Amino acid sequence: IQGSAPDRVRILVITKDVWSLRLQWDFVLSNNGVERIVLQPAETNLFGIHHTAGLTYQYLPFATSFGAYYVIPRIFTSRIGVTANVNLIVNNRTTDPEGTFGGVTVGQ
Repeated sequence: IQGSAPDRVRILVITKDVWSLRLQWDFVLSNNGVERIVLQPAETNLFGIHHTAGLTYQYLPFATSFGAYYVIPRIFTSRIGVTANVNLIVNNRTTDPEGTFGGVTVGQ
């Protein structure tokens, strides 16, 4: 770009970015009140390599779970993808841990 004087130039930098921080959510209400709340904030293009890292919060009337997950949609140039998640379940009345769940999935 032409500068303010003949011996000066300006630099124009154009970048492209994908808005990749997203919040997925779901809730269920009934006559008895809140039946379920699910919140999943996630970064869907982690470090520009199209991996997804996220957190999970799920409220149910008797228990709440907290967790994290990671998704690799393709390993190198293959069509093989990997998903891993881990979660902790907490009793809503006593706040004691009740268990865990999670898993790893590899598939094409």
